[in-house]
This record gives sequence, C-alpha cells and structure tokens, in this order.
Amino acid sequence: MKNQTWYCILILIFTTLSIVAPSAEALTHTSCDESTQNEINCVTQVAQNAAIQLKKDFIYLTTLARSRNVESVKYFKMGDLAFQNFRSKNCESEGHDALGGSLQEVIEQTCRRDITLQRRTFFERIAIPHPLGRTAEKVLGRPICTAFQNEAKSTDVGSIVKLADVELLRLHLDKTGAQAASSGQYSPNIETLLRAIHIEAENQNLLDATYTCRGILEGFCHSINHTNSLEESNKKILWLSRCQTEIRRAFYKRATNRLWMMKRD
Repeated sequence: MKNQTWYCILILIFTTLSIVAPSAEALTHTSCDESTQNEINCVTQVAQNAAIQLKKDFIYLTTLARSRNVESVKYFKMGDLAFQNFRSKNCESEGHDALGGSLQEVIEQTCRRDITLQRRTFFERIAIPHPLGRTAEKVLGRPICTAFQNEAKSTDVGSIVKLADVELLRLHLDKTGAQAASSGQYSPNIETLLRAIHIEAENQNLLDATYTCRGILEGFCHSINHTNSLEESNKKILWLSRCQTEIRRAFYKRATNRLWMMKRD
C-alpha cells in the first residue's frame, strides 16, 4: 500500500510538471528587443524563468532517483552545486569579452539563459521513462542509460572539440586583463583574474559531469551499475566517460564560439 501511495505521488508530481513547466525548447522562442536595456531586462527574465523551471526539474528528478536508489541523490546534489558554480563562472567570463562595455551584462545574461536551457533539455532526457514501464526499466534502464552504451559516442572530449581554442581564448583574456589593468580603472589583479575565472569554470564543469553522470548511473541504470565481472566494469567506465563527455563538450564549444565571434568582429 505504501509503495502504491508513493507511486501515485510521483505520477502527480510528473503530471503537474508536465502541465505547468514549459519545455526548454519553448522558452528559447522568447524574443527580446535589441535595444540594450530592454534586451538586458528581457534576457534576464527568461534566464530567471528557466532557472525556476530547472529547480523544479531537479526536485522531480531527485525524487525519482531517491525512490530507486537513495545513494544517487547525493551525487545529483553535488553535480547541481558544481553546475551552478560553472554557470556563474563561465557566464562571468563570457561577459569579459565586452569588459566595461554596454554589452557585458547582455552577454552574461544570454549565457545564463542558454546554459540553463541546455541543462533543462538534458534533464528532460533523463526524465523519459522506459516505454515498457518500470519492470523493463529495472532490467534495461531508461533510454538515457542505453544512449551512453552506444559505442559510436565519444569517450574523449578532445576528439570532438578544439581543446587548443581554450588556451587561445585565455591568451585573449590575458590581453584584455592587461589592458584593463593599465587603464587604472580596475584592480591590478585583473590582469590574471580573467584567466583564473575561466579556469575555475572548466574545473566546475568537470565536477558537474563527474557527479551528475554518477547520479544518473546510480539512480536509473541498475543493469549497468550493478556488475561484477571485469568486462562489465569496463563497460561501466566507458558509459561514464561518454556521459561526462556529453556534459563537458559544451564548455569547449562555447570557447570556440567566443573566438569565432572575436574574429568576426
């Protein structure tokens, strides 16, 4: 009886979220006026709305995960903290591409919006149940589990992104920092601060990938996680690598896009 009550509660939560929460895709279609202040206000509002919905998504996912394996929740929570730190540092860094200019805040808030919506899309994938129900899920895992069993997916982020672009971007940040320091309008430590913030964003992104993927594995991928043989353990390691690569690659692609925008301007 208790199990039935708990199951009904989960269904109610899921139904409520499905009705109330707009999808990440729907939120991307909000258009903003191109005049600077209006654009700042609009993008900020979209980013805040997306963050509110993401928090609801997170509560739903951790509730689901707790009903399957309570140990998984601690990994999701550590991943969420790292994600928030990553988003904060990375978007602060992206704003430095227009340091002191009228577009700095627009860039920061656009970054927050985009990263939050991307996270919501990833959470939506985790939330998709097995089409044959809970029994099949116990044996086969959710679609997100089988997705990272696909050997066509990369286990090495360096094979699908331009890692060298990160250092090129940081050299540009060093130059921006040096110019800001020489202007006398900023603290002298800004010369090294811009690079340090971007490095911290990368570190937090790695922590997020490590913990969040472990949470998914522990909470939703029983058939992959509970293995004894060496061969199966290796498959588990590869699964984690593919999952982490998917989360981490966004950081490097954003660095490449920033360089492209600089060259275009």
